[in-house]
Amino acid sequence: MDQVHLVADVADLKVLYRVLHLHLVDHPELLDVELFSEIQSRLQRAARLEGVDVTDHSAWDTWLSGGALLAPAGGAPKKREALN
Repeated sequence: MDQVHLVADVADLKVLYRVLHLHLVDHPELLDVELFSEIQSRLQRAARLEGVDVTDHSAWDTWLSGGALLAPAGGAPKKREALN
């Protein structure tokens, strides 16, 4: 298998992860993609180093979004167009 080595800072990894995560419902095969798992693992390590409890979904979401909640209180995130 060919391998690609990704060099990215945490901010870029957060963007990639959030975009991929948004499309899990439409593309569940992403869960089996090693890149998705690797990005998630690296981000969880970085979050733990900053004192984030990655098992707390709200804390994890807040950290991923740079301190802002991903969904407004009392509402769902806006529907976005799925990747093709």
